[in-house]
Amino acid sequence: MNLINKICLEECNRFIHSVLSESTLSNRSVILSIQPEYADKIFNKTKKYEYRKAIFSPNVKKVYVYSSSPICKIIGYFIIDEIVQGSPSTVWRKTSKGGGITREYFDDYFDGHDTAYAIKMKSVHLLKKPIEPKT
Repeated sequence: MNLINKICLEECNRFIHSVLSESTLSNRSVILSIQPEYADKIFNKTKKYEYRKAIFSPNVKKVYVYSSSPICKIIGYFIIDEIVQGSPSTVWRKTSKGGGITREYFDDYFDGHDTAYAIKMKSVHLLKKPIEPKT
């Protein structure tokens, strides 16, 4: 992650924690920084899985999507259907049709890792007005 994305993500996390209500936070939400190309695919529903090398608590039900640099805004959220876990080859076999990425990108991302996670999205919601963490 480059410095600009890191700063944007830190600002966004502070903003989320200060703005979202306690009830939302107690419903176990997280925010994930996702490159704009892939965030767009999530909201146009051509990407049905978000891949991760590590995963958060199994109690998380909602994921806010922070579209990283150059956007640097929270653009929407999705509800988690399930999390697929396994070796990278197993996860690819189970999820590649809805993954929204190439096999080469997947293999590069998980190179050197024994475990892969794919977050399956149940429903996606694009915000009418993106949230700027710096405001």
